[in-house]
Parts: sequence; C-alpha cells; structure tokens
Amino acid sequence: MLNNLLNEYVKSDDIRAGALQAEMESYIGGDLISASLDPREAGDAFFGLLDPAADGWWDLRSRDPRPGLRVLGAMIERDYFVGLVLKTRKELLTEKDWELAIRECKREWERFAATLLPPNLGASVDDYFSNAYCVD
Repeated sequence: MLNNLLNEYVKSDDIRAGALQAEMESYIGGDLISASLDPREAGDAFFGLLDPAADGWWDLRSRDPRPGLRVLGAMIERDYFVGLVLKTRKELLTEKDWELAIRECKREWERFAATLLPPNLGASVDDYFSNAYCVD
C-alpha cells in the first residue's frame, strides 16, 4: 500500500518521495528511531501517536526537504507499520484537517488491512518498536 502512495507522489516530487523512501528504509533496516506516545508533544519524533491515542493511529513524519510528509497508519504488531494515507504537512494545518485525514486512514484500514490484524495497541514505546526511544 505504501509503495502505491509513494508512486503517486513521485509524479509530483521525486526528490521528496526519494527522501521519504530513504527514511522508511532506514526504519525497516533497524536504525534507531524516535517515537512519541503523546499526540500533543511529539516534537521532532519520527513516529507520533495521533489523537486519540487509545485508537492506535500513528503518523510517520518525514520533514526534510520541505514540504514535510506524513504517512498515517497503524502498527499491526511490534515493528510492523501499515501506512495507508500520505499527506503533505501543508494539508494538515487545522484540527479539522487532521480529523479528516484520520477518518480517511480508518476507511483505508477497513478496506485493506482490517482482514489482517487489528491495530496494535500498547502502553509503552517498547510495545510498538524494538529499536526506538521515546521523546515524551
């Protein structure tokens, strides 16, 4: 699914899409990442849990080069992120923008991923990632 999102984005900005792909490959390769369990205090974390945190929706954050990109999805088990929705940070300026993006992510989950596993819900960053530190 995420490859489809990237392929669509490449049509408009191949340099930006390449940077996102490199960051994702770094995560997949086991490099240390940062994560935040607090939706309001994620700062520069690579992964941020979205509000409401109890629902288990995450955004993977790619900031450089601009425009920043956000990949919304969920963890299906430790270290397995299913990215479903790709947005530029400019598309997520208001609370309403975020609500709509999360709703879109839920619809995509029901369409594609719900038959696999439900979103993984954890209490600590270690429940989600084996190679991450918490920024909260």
